[in-house]
Amino acid sequence: MRYFFTSLALLSAAPGRAQPVAPRAINLDVNRVQGPRAHAYDFCAGAGRANEGLRADWQQQLAQAQKECGFHYLRLHGLLHDDMGVYREDRAGQPVYNCNRCTTGSTSTSSTTFY
Repeated sequence: MRYFFTSLALLSAAPGRAQPVAPRAINLDVNRVQGPRAHAYDFCAGAGRANEGLRADWQQQLAQAQKECGFHYLRLHGLLHDDMGVYREDRAGQPVYNCNRCTTGSTSTSSTTFY
């Protein structure tokens, strides 16, 4: 037991380890506005992984969400992931690029730019 506590003491004092920082107080007055409010969140929505956007049911749900929320841009994860098929190498080892799955998505009622 003594060895365990000694080890913890040595680890906590090891060089390069972050030292505790004193808490700081941040005061704000919401009645005192400085400049215009940014509205970036009004135009963009997050939607998970890019490969999910290839499914027809997901695209229908996206169209409904866009109709109700009115966003213009869609933020996705994994756009260049292997499951999107963007990059591969041919038999000679030369790169082959395919961006067919990474273009602007559109539905019958609206269009959304994928980022």
